[in-house]
Amino acid sequence: MVRNDGVGAASSGLRGGALEPRVPPAVADALAGASDADVRAFLLDEMQLDERMAMRFVARFGEQDIAVRKKGLRSELASVRKEYARGGFIDYRDSWDFASEYHGVLESYLEPLAQRGDVDALFALLDVALMHFRGVHIDDSNGFVTDTLNMLSAYYEQAFSATPADCVPARICDVCKLADKIEGAQREGDFDDLIAPELRFVPARLFAGNPQFAAEIVGLADERIACLRPRAQHEREELQRRWPSLAQKAPETKTTSDYEAARWALVRMEAMESLGEGVAALREFAHPFFDDSSVLVAFADACSRAGEPRAAVADLEAGTNDSRLGPGSVDSVRLRLLDAYVACGMDAELREQLRAMLQAEQLPFRGPSAAELLTRYRATVSAESWPQIREELFAGMRNLYTLCDCLLAEGMPERVYQIAKDEERFNVGRYQDALLQIDAPFVLAWHKRRVLRGFEDAYDRKGYRRKTKELAYLLDLPGGKDAVREVADELRARYPRKAALLDELAKAGL
Repeated sequence: MVRNDGVGAASSGLRGGALEPRVPPAVADALAGASDADVRAFLLDEMQLDERMAMRFVARFGEQDIAVRKKGLRSELASVRKEYARGGFIDYRDSWDFASEYHGVLESYLEPLAQRGDVDALFALLDVALMHFRGVHIDDSNGFVTDTLNMLSAYYEQAFSATPADCVPARICDVCKLADKIEGAQREGDFDDLIAPELRFVPARLFAGNPQFAAEIVGLADERIACLRPRAQHEREELQRRWPSLAQKAPETKTTSDYEAARWALVRMEAMESLGEGVAALREFAHPFFDDSSVLVAFADACSRAGEPRAAVADLEAGTNDSRLGPGSVDSVRLRLLDAYVACGMDAELREQLRAMLQAEQLPFRGPSAAELLTRYRATVSAESWPQIREELFAGMRNLYTLCDCLLAEGMPERVYQIAKDEERFNVGRYQDALLQIDAPFVLAWHKRRVLRGFEDAYDRKGYRRKTKELAYLLDLPGGKDAVREVADELRARYPRKAALLDELAKAGL
């Protein structure tokens, strides 16, 4: 069972599924000065008192049969859970310490086996770890579930990578059976809905591009997609039953099963490519999944690799107008369409798409900047016609900041300055460097108004300290010292009884 009490999920400090070693300098110095015999004697004494430490030592350096290792891992994980669980549940106050110890136990048992390439033992212990992990009831504010799942997935990948080729199909079958078992035993509140899909996906992700196992992955993908499609429809019907108003607005709302099916579609496409299937076969399979932008973009990439980029153009164009795709997904399709137009030499279509993007309400999220899009457009027209075309583009731009970015890219800061003067709520700070060269007092006056408004909204010492730092920033601007003194004097006159504000100004020397 996972619960998030609203404490934002923070980075847990786990990288690649394992904790970074954190040895205090004093310990490192003491270890460097101790002899091997002293260290050995110390370990023997400590392991007589600490059974868990003794079990970890044996797991790392000793030779054991699989049954003993499984028993030891199960015992240690249960001991860590018992130590931190209050009433069977681990709340956010203990979740970080619990995660540190839990991952330490997993690493001490799994890492030596992974390094030695002991595949049978590694698979056996991973199954034990996974089944125990299912029973952890925790507030997941610090991302324990995701970190643990990533860690176990990484070890499963290592185990599969070290598996002899003739044993891979049987191992895939075993893992899928375990996933089915987990899914079949799922209880309300468990996070089996995360574990089972990830477990099946590990070998698929690993072997989809390998022609030797691609047929196996195609079969696995077909099996999962056949299972997920009706489940997605059921989830939509349940959504409509519970929230009719939401369902009416978005009758094709994507569900978790839809996204998982698209993920398997991507794997199947990779396997099909590795089996040498052509673009026509890829499209026949992928077309029902084109309501997911990642599948549509992956199909376009496959067409490019096959030397047939034009085969994806019509589908990409349809995707830019697909109501089933959200704004971010449409943006990713548009960006991929630009590359397709370039690869096909379709300059007229490229210009039309660039114009639509530049004159839209918002630029593509995490896409090229307005200046980059403008540069791409300019490369498709002659130098003589560019000035007129540029003004037509500028006239149709609906986003003020897109227009200003393009004006600066074209060396027209004076027009940006005029817009900044005319628009009351314009963000002068965004174009500060260029505007300082034209009218530094104007920029300074804007910053003064902004800082004063900030102090009006602040209500405690923390807010005053933050705004005081912003005020001190003006010292680096031309004429900033006088402006800062004026603002500080105005604040003292305005708020003579706000002791915390006056104290923060004094501390900053303002």
